[in-house]
Amino acid sequence: MGFLDSLSPDEQYLFFRKIYSRHLVCLFASYVLLDDAGRDDGVERPLIVTGFVMDVDGHWFYITAGHVLRDINELVKSKKAIIKNFGFKDDMGLHAVSAHQTMLPDYEDIPKKWLDEESTAMDVAAMYIRPLYRAGLQANEIAPVEEYFWGDHSENFDHYCVCGVAVELTSPLSPSSSVFDNSRSSTFYPVLLNLSPTTAPEAETGKKLADWFFAKVQTPTDLKGIEGMSGAAIFGLRNMPDGDVNVCVVALQSRWLPNSRVAYGCRIKDFGPWVRSFKERLSAEGKLVE
Repeated sequence: MGFLDSLSPDEQYLFFRKIYSRHLVCLFASYVLLDDAGRDDGVERPLIVTGFVMDVDGHWFYITAGHVLRDINELVKSKKAIIKNFGFKDDMGLHAVSAHQTMLPDYEDIPKKWLDEESTAMDVAAMYIRPLYRAGLQANEIAPVEEYFWGDHSENFDHYCVCGVAVELTSPLSPSSSVFDNSRSSTFYPVLLNLSPTTAPEAETGKKLADWFFAKVQTPTDLKGIEGMSGAAIFGLRNMPDGDVNVCVVALQSRWLPNSRVAYGCRIKDFGPWVRSFKERLSAEGKLVE
């Protein structure tokens, strides 16, 4: 029996959360809708994105699902909405010292890139985090995923889990409140779910699927779905002979099929090099801050 198997369900949850909470970061914003004349409706709506941070050659990037950032960008470009507040929610970790979010500048000012191609099993987005804002994350002991932490999806792990924020557990903003007013803001809670690797659910989709990481989501009976968790890191944990536990990130949560409760994961061995190429492009353009 390995170390993880010796733990009770409550002890496993605490152990997993200690690991994941150092990486869990949500992109948090509020937005208002605009009419044809450009007037806002005065109702602030929360926008919550699950993700994590990667370190590429000493530079930090916020990572989430590509389709999520694509949808936000389309909303902004449509001129039908305005993002009024924008920042990182980084205080969900067990060792967070501050409940004040790290505010970001204007959304359109941040270097970012996304890719959403179901045919190639790629669904990833990266936003460059300048050192000033990285310091805010570090103050709450957020730890980036470095390359040595990339796990090979083809290897066998003893446990798999994913942690993120489910929309159905998020309360709406109160009238005229601000997302970043901690006394009146929208509230939400991270959810930790166990996963069981499975085969491609081609019978349900009716088509051949690309090389995703597929896993059955072990959702609690009172949780209807995992909407909002796109972009969460999928962890693989392995019991080691010396009693230690080897932990890796193997994929990024992308899609899921609610009927079969099978999730698609974009594999880190595939999207990691893509993030590195984005970093190299920014470096060539002189947009990285040393």
